[in-house]
Amino acid sequence: MKKKIYLLIIFLNTIVTYYGLSQNINFDVQSNDVTCKEAKNGSIIIIPKFKRLEFALNNNAFSTNTSYINLSEGEYNLYSKDSLGIINKTTITIKVKSKLDFTTSFKDITCSSYQNGEINVQVVNGDPPLLFGLKDQTNNFIENFSSSNNFNKLKEGAYTVVVKDALNCTLEKNITIKSSPKINLNAISTPVTMLGANDGKIVMNVIGGISPYVFSINQKDFTNNSTFTNLSDGNYILSVKDGNGCIENISVYISTNGDFSRIVIKDDRDKFISLIMKEIENNNKRLKNIKHYYNGTWIGGLVCGAGGTIISLVVPISTAAVITQITSTLSGTTSTIVGNLKFKEEIKCRKKLKQYLNPIPDIFNTNWSDIQLPQEGKTWTEKQYFKYKNEKDTILMRIQNYGCDN
Repeated sequence: MKKKIYLLIIFLNTIVTYYGLSQNINFDVQSNDVTCKEAKNGSIIIIPKFKRLEFALNNNAFSTNTSYINLSEGEYNLYSKDSLGIINKTTITIKVKSKLDFTTSFKDITCSSYQNGEINVQVVNGDPPLLFGLKDQTNNFIENFSSSNNFNKLKEGAYTVVVKDALNCTLEKNITIKSSPKINLNAISTPVTMLGANDGKIVMNVIGGISPYVFSINQKDFTNNSTFTNLSDGNYILSVKDGNGCIENISVYISTNGDFSRIVIKDDRDKFISLIMKEIENNNKRLKNIKHYYNGTWIGGLVCGAGGTIISLVVPISTAAVITQITSTLSGTTSTIVGNLKFKEEIKCRKKLKQYLNPIPDIFNTNWSDIQLPQEGKTWTEKQYFKYKNEKDTILMRIQNYGCDN
């Protein structure tokens, strides 16, 4: 009896051992790779050859389930357990069908105001045909899918390159296009000392950009010098170019120092008239005590201009060309020329001045020192005259400003 039991145990042990070893041949496994990287469409299908088997994937509980879907790329441990509790493990790898991969190269923007950034895509692997797209930092496509792997005319900012293969798989990579430092240009101008002078000055200062810098005025040749001298009044276009070839421009105006009380022009009637007209027409400023140096003599006088405005004009006596140019330019304010200047507003202007100026100065031949204020009975210099303050201060200030308004 003991021998029979012993033999039975040996026999049963043989069966268990055989049963355990048979697990690897009693089911088949079919695995399906994911289509695209990071996709979750992989699967593991078990086809049992022996009944009463249970399965578990990774750390999940055992069940009779033989299908596992929505799997991503990676390694999975499949456990099988028979009715006797014997467990075997099989490792299954879910791969990616698409081999899509690419690298990128790019060029930053050379100048802050430009849009010349570039991105180039180099495909390492992938199922053709391949398509390329580009998104901006808001994740919106700014370049739809096409066969072109180059993107240009890009401004500074963050971009996402998207490549799609024949399996409809996409792969994205982020790129940032940068710009060189912005050029900030400013300038300090020194006014000319008097209208017609050429002693103005501009000093340019630059911050940002890439050194070295070169400078230009009015679009002339660039130079290393950032200071420009011997300039007349007027507008100037200033330019700076940095080491990247980036150019920044600003406009600077050189004014005339003070209140335009001095003009020094020697023997240049045309330039004299040009400056007068420039101030009257363009700047609408009232000129004060303009003096013209002609043949060694200073000549001064009052002229009534448009609307009765008094302009202190000085021109050479009997210079018909000068008179004609002035009177024709001040359209609507002139009448006829008889010897000296005659304006149709002159009478109106003189009447308003009559009670304050005695005698009424001749337009050309009276020196300012001859002008008397009858209330005081004194002779005044030009400077004293315009500084004079009395009960008629308001009217005198209007005269000082060359206005004949009520």
